[in-house]
Amino acid sequence: MADLAVPLAQYQAVNCAERTCNQPDDTPSYSNEQCTGADILKTARCVVEDFSDDSNVNAAMWVTGGRPEVIPALTIRKHTWKDGGDNNSYIVFAVHTLDRDFELAWNACASDTQNAGFGSLVMPCHTTASLTEAIVDDKQEVEGSDWVSRWLVEDYGRIASSSSGEFNMLLLIPIVVVVALAIAGIFLIIKRRRSKNAEHYLVEENVATPNAAYQRCYDGDPSQYNSGKYNSEQGLHTDVTVDDSDTTSRRFGSGVQARRSSRYTIDYSSGSNLTMKILLDSEHLIGMRIPYDGLTFTRALSKGAYGEVWIGEFEGQQIAIKRLFTGRDHKAEEVKAFAKEIELTARLAHPNIVSFVGVAWNTLINLVMALEFLPTGDLHRYLAKNADLVSWSKEKKGIAIGVARALEFLHSQAPPLIHRDLKSKNILLTRQLEPKLIDFGVSRGREEFSMTAGVGTPYWTAPEILEGKRHTEQADIYSFGVVLTEIDTGKLPYHDALTPEGTTPKPFMILADVMAGVLRPSFPTIVLPKSNVLVWLAASTTQIRARRLPTS
Repeated sequence: MADLAVPLAQYQAVNCAERTCNQPDDTPSYSNEQCTGADILKTARCVVEDFSDDSNVNAAMWVTGGRPEVIPALTIRKHTWKDGGDNNSYIVFAVHTLDRDFELAWNACASDTQNAGFGSLVMPCHTTASLTEAIVDDKQEVEGSDWVSRWLVEDYGRIASSSSGEFNMLLLIPIVVVVALAIAGIFLIIKRRRSKNAEHYLVEENVATPNAAYQRCYDGDPSQYNSGKYNSEQGLHTDVTVDDSDTTSRRFGSGVQARRSSRYTIDYSSGSNLTMKILLDSEHLIGMRIPYDGLTFTRALSKGAYGEVWIGEFEGQQIAIKRLFTGRDHKAEEVKAFAKEIELTARLAHPNIVSFVGVAWNTLINLVMALEFLPTGDLHRYLAKNADLVSWSKEKKGIAIGVARALEFLHSQAPPLIHRDLKSKNILLTRQLEPKLIDFGVSRGREEFSMTAGVGTPYWTAPEILEGKRHTEQADIYSFGVVLTEIDTGKLPYHDALTPEGTTPKPFMILADVMAGVLRPSFPTIVLPKSNVLVWLAASTTQIRARRLPTS
């Protein structure tokens, strides 16, 4: 495998520019920053059999470095794009060594939560569809190395011995074959086999969603489904007739040929019954089911611990689609929790809460929630780009009041509903900069005040929640105070925190000080008079004491 990796010197020799990232062990990790498809293929040391893949891969095609203790998860990905510089279209296959869900994006360095801050080896490859005589002539046969032989003797000598004490050569054969494939020197061909038996059959699916080619799970008259046609800015719904027959035209978005194995047919047993009960019996979801076949998945927006959000279309309108990760084994409790989040979102109708469009599924694994799409994005991203263009006298005040109204609505429910993950990234903005709360995946009623599972993002979370203590809706007021500091400064909380030695503290040190009550988000020493009231409010709400949302 080491022979397949492209060293920095060879990459630079083809006039390509690299991005340098520092890894936790003080070694550099390099990745492609500026390099055409033609140039990067000049460095390729492997050949991959061509295959169909229309998925959108937003990852680097060449990366060095890596976390020593991580076992590689080898995956072939097809990078396709049109270069804006030379206006040419390129296709580059690459061997990736990290699961897609944990791999960093192109032109970015790994964070502490991505492979512990390390890069992950990525190796560009030629494709069999465009082999030249020069590439064929450069192919070399596989040669085993000394460490492989030593590994076979030391690690497999015992289990490869027969009962008579003699070495069992039959067991050595498959081991040698597997190892030979793993250390293929200059030439690597990975065949993608497609099986069409009962447990593995081909389906057309989106990169994130096994699509309508799966056997449909819903029964009865298609007219029972609400089309969910709506206006993305107003969130209005109207009922229309839906043609849900097998001959209906289907749009798959960025579809790929993928293998559906038995892992997609998880038996949730009693867990599935509980989930279906939520989806079919909830008064808030009656008439809100939309046909899964009618959804188009365009591109991924964001990823979380268990799921992701996509931009999509339904009935000609742009929507946001939230779903669990596919290709993973999800526990019944995870699917049920997502169903509860869908039910909760459907019941929350308020101008400052994102509008619910509908729910769709053809299997429980493909359960999705459709929401209104707000192209302006979230408050965090908006402030990062436009902090100097907004003021408290206009935009900031309106955003703060809108968030406060949404919280007042949540806390007025019976029992009061606690969001528990209020932060700038969970506040979307309309084109008129009106705020709308999203992400109720960890929300709980007040009767569940001591639950600590699934708490929100720590920097915004009230100390009593972090400590697993009793908490009420006042915990949201603490988070609201932190959000107000973001609105005021345009920066993330604790961005300027320092240790006594003057260095940047580790996240766990910040959280320890927050729980101890000795650290809170900072405020500017000088503020405009019109912002004094809200800045004072932010300072008050982040104190560790009883908190109440001020009345109007």
